[in-house]
Amino acid sequence: MWGNRYIIIFKIIIIIIIIIIIIIIIIIIIIIIIIIKLLFCIKLIIGCLVGTPGDILKIRLINDLNSTKYSGIVDCWQQAIKDNGYRSLLKGLNINIIRAIVVNACELATYDQAKDYFVNSL
Repeated sequence: MWGNRYIIIFKIIIIIIIIIIIIIIIIIIIIIIIIIKLLFCIKLIIGCLVGTPGDILKIRLINDLNSTKYSGIVDCWQQAIKDNGYRSLLKGLNINIIRAIVVNACELATYDQAKDYFVNSL
């Protein structure tokens, strides 16, 4: 009689331990997914930080095709920093970051939808 109770209690404890282990595994998976998403966002931000000054310099040089304000990209960079400071090279950075996030989100959603469509239809 007492032996059956101990066996039932032991089985309940094992089930509780298994449930706790499953919950811990799910939490670890969620944390890994969050870290991956943060790394993706950091990658986008770094890309924008590098790309935005290049775009600004490119636009300045394109607008200066007919005049001789800049002798090259290095001169354009030096004059932009001298005239307006380092912040002038980061104008529009926030818009670029928002654009990159929206474009990549749409691209991922479109890719997944297209992949599901073609995989299921073929």
